[in-house]
Amino acid sequence: MKIKLLPLLAGVTVLTLGFTPMIVSAQQGERQGRPPRMERLQSELNLTDAQRNQFEQLHEQTREQIKNILTSEQQQTVRNAIAQGQNPRQAMRSIELTEQQREQMRSIRQQTREQMQNLLTPEQRQRMQELKESRQGRRSQRREGRSQR
Repeated sequence: MKIKLLPLLAGVTVLTLGFTPMIVSAQQGERQGRPPRMERLQSELNLTDAQRNQFEQLHEQTREQIKNILTSEQQQTVRNAIAQGQNPRQAMRSIELTEQQREQMRSIRQQTREQMQNLLTPEQRQRMQELKESRQGRRSQRREGRSQR
């Protein structure tokens, strides 16, 4: 059972990290739409309206928790990086987190993964695993292509 959950948890981690930078822009009063990747995931998993609403609430809670971990300087660095065209994941990597911040973020992501998993049906969990495996296959192919150059 644990092995089957790992792909789901990894996918949820990626989704959570993708939402993190939106915290900063929300502080400035900007309203960003849902990332296309989240739209695709919701469609691929055939989430119900209730599940979509629960995911939205969960992501908002996660964003708030992560926002509370970052210092104002870190938030500004992320805002600036995004404004300069960096993708949100790169922007989050551009800040230097303390070990305590890293641990707090790991804990938040773990809690989020568990809560998201509980929102999915067994069929949706299986589909999530298939999507993750497909994504990993594409990544491996890209890596192999790069290493052959």
